Amino acid sequence: MTTKMTQEAMGKQMKIDSDIHNVLKFHVEDVAANGDIQLTASLDSAVIKSSMMGKETTMNLSDLIGKRVAVVLTKFGETKSSAMIDTIDGKYKNMMPLAEELKQFFQKLAGKDIKTGDSWSSSDIDTIKNLGDGVTRNLDMTYTLSGKESKNGYSCFKIPCTGKFKISGKASLQGMDFTVEGDGTITGTLFLDEKSCVMIESESTMSVQMTLATSGQQSMVIPITQDIISKQTLINN
Repeated sequence: MTTKMTQEAMGKQMKIDSDIHNVLKFHVEDVAANGDIQLTASLDSAVIKSSMMGKETTMNLSDLIGKRVAVVLTKFGETKSSAMIDTIDGKYKNMMPLAEELKQFFQKLAGKDIKTGDSWSSSDIDTIKNLGDGVTRNLDMTYTLSGKESKNGYSCFKIPCTGKFKISGKASLQGMDFTVEGDGTITGTLFLDEKSCVMIESESTMSVQMTLATSGQQSMVIPITQDIISKQTLINN
């Protein structure tokens, strides 16, 4: 995943570029009679490379490796629940919780018979934990089955998708309280194995525009723009 972020404060502009490479392991624990799938997920490796104000930094997120998350999916791929099994300590414990981060790897299927050209939609409301429990994101996605395409040796259903979201709430950063407002768009494509509907690859681009505002004696408004390019590929061991 590649992230380009620009923020302004007190007349100064700061740009932060990041490259994130994660390898995740998923283990199917059980499939219930109603089709619900119980998974255990964990990070096998995680490296973040960032560049800010001419300084380059590489972080190996060793404290997160092997930490397990219990995930329950419906038979249509919708996340029913996700919760940490293991405790995360150390300097990374306040990052985006793994249980929340993993939701992006699962997409909701149509839940009915469809043909090429058909579309379906999903809506989701979640909390952006690394900004505090008071910030929510309302996301609306639309998926369309456009046909079939070979991807990484698999015959896949090709599913372009688009989405819009709004961010709002109150956050606490570095001891200061902020009001958060923003919106964004997502475009991408999913490639699902024709036989199992397991995701073989996905790619997406997300653009975010938001502001952090604080009031009082040191009132200020910080505009932030982000462009995030993500790619996920199945490694079949």
